[in-house]
Amino acid sequence: MPERPRQPRPGAVPASPDDDAARPRPGAPAPRRAGHPAATPVTAPRPAWAAEGEEFTVDLDPGRFLCVRADGPADGNPLVLLTGLGFDLHTWPPALVRVLAGRGHRVLRFDNRDVGRSFRVATPTPTVRQLLGGDLPAEQYTVEDMAGDVAAALDVLGVQRSDVLGFSLGGMIAQSLAAHHPHLVQRLVSLCSTTGDPTAGGAAASTAAMLALPGARTRRTYVRSRLVMARHLAGTGFPVDLDHERELARTHWDRSLDPRQEGAALRRQIGAIRASGNRGEALARITAPTLVLHGDRDRIVRPDGGPATARAIPGACFVRVPGMGHQVHPLLVPRLARLVSEHLAPVIEPRRHGHHAAPLGAGTRDTKDTTTLSERG
Repeated sequence: MPERPRQPRPGAVPASPDDDAARPRPGAPAPRRAGHPAATPVTAPRPAWAAEGEEFTVDLDPGRFLCVRADGPADGNPLVLLTGLGFDLHTWPPALVRVLAGRGHRVLRFDNRDVGRSFRVATPTPTVRQLLGGDLPAEQYTVEDMAGDVAAALDVLGVQRSDVLGFSLGGMIAQSLAAHHPHLVQRLVSLCSTTGDPTAGGAAASTAAMLALPGARTRRTYVRSRLVMARHLAGTGFPVDLDHERELARTHWDRSLDPRQEGAALRRQIGAIRASGNRGEALARITAPTLVLHGDRDRIVRPDGGPATARAIPGACFVRVPGMGHQVHPLLVPRLARLVSEHLAPVIEPRRHGHHAAPLGAGTRDTKDTTTLSERG
């Protein structure tokens, strides 16, 4: 018998959009909302992969599946977007997706394992003490395992080769995909990421302390905590857009298969980074043309992580973005879109201002735009 809705008490205040009362009961199916359609399963290749803007679930094996969203022309060159620690596929600014899709890419955004509508790992979650000490549970997965998820999903989808753009943890996954599954990666972009070398790209102590806090148990608390972190991570040149961040947080909570366990899932993803250690030797085997982008105000992956990544990958091009923190800020879209599009262009053309990047170690130079410093190694 269907449950009768409870009537509000006289004089009661209506539920806030961030109250748990404003979302479905635990265990209820995710609502089909505009812009957030329920994911549908895919177990065999489809030429178009999915309808424009559709989220779908790619089954890898029993209990293991990834949620993917496709945008852009069905016959476009595949471009995989992999996002960062604790973020879902909606973290990518819609304007960036539109620009990339408009330039002929079939943009495939992924929810990594343990986030969004992708599968949750049923293994012990490392404690903060274990993460700090490195004594992780034996079943802890790695960045390479996460790259294996993406490789398996591309195989199911029939994607033989793709360009790949990864942000933060997604950058590490993208690097590992290029290193261990080179046949799948045509060109690589690593954004605000690092190699795992403990001497480069470490988080600021204040950021590490914030990541160690217990996960939120209510929608309202989660939104508030995301806004605090957003303020902390915003770069000086790109002030945080609270309305944008608030909507991202609400969308994340509402899409999550297990929102009250986001803290545990975050620790498992941090554990993957710790378990993988220094990946420099693997990165030295990458053959895909690589662009490395990094903000100079990054407080979660220290700015020296970018140059370290470029040095580790043969022939990689490094571009520093002044004022950028650890965010794919909407105001950065024009710059990022230009840099990424130039790198992914099938024919390398001279840069708009008439010069190519300089060799890493041979000095740096300002573009006339004065917003980037370019190096090449």
